[in-house]
Amino acid sequence: WERARPLYAPFESTVTMKTGNADVYDNEIPGGQYTNLHFQAYSLGLADQFSDVKKKYTMANNLLGDIVKVTPTSKVVGD
Repeated sequence: WERARPLYAPFESTVTMKTGNADVYDNEIPGGQYTNLHFQAYSLGLADQFSDVKKKYTMANNLLGDIVKVTPTSKVVGD
């Protein structure tokens, strides 16, 4: 893995996340939206509060009835 990792570096989605993350399952956040939210929190200086962002996402999802998260409904929950 250590030797293969540099091959994928140009395709990294953000400067803050270098590997996959199982949090997408715990919080039911689609992968692309997860990395976008993470980078937005990082950009706003809130990277240390990202666990709160994920909790708020889950709360919004539940408030909206745990909808299927595909575009455009994922945007409703995330935005």
